[in-house]
Amino acid sequence: MLVRCIKNKFADFEEGPLKNSLRKVIHMDEHEEVGLKVGRTYIVYSINLNFLIENMPFYYICDDEQSPYPVPKAASFFEIIDSKPSQYWSFIFESGARGRYGLFLPEWANDQGFYERLVDGEQKEKEIFLRYKKQLESEIRFD
Repeated sequence: MLVRCIKNKFADFEEGPLKNSLRKVIHMDEHEEVGLKVGRTYIVYSINLNFLIENMPFYYICDDEQSPYPVPKAASFFEIIDSKPSQYWSFIFESGARGRYGLFLPEWANDQGFYERLVDGEQKEKEIFLRYKKQLESEIRFD
């Protein structure tokens, strides 16, 4: 799946329920950029539906080519360029207090601690993510 950044700060959104909801989960100054470049295209590595705000998922993207792991960004900051889901994603739906919902890489879907260890820089998780990153990149055609 491929998305293009169309907004990169809260000031880009008009006042209303969506902007108010975003403020509740993303604590930043109105004019501070959220780490995205308007016009840039990003590969989506996973989609988290847990954070549904105004029926909006969060996409896990890499801010730049050197990112060691993807970070969650609200879907409202993007437009979809290619909606085809990755063949490597697994859908997960877990109910309960720590339930998770979304499309994730298999190891991430099967292990709640995977992403945390990836962010912490654990070697095994880094290697797994880098392998999938290359595979997802090979699925995408940048036209």
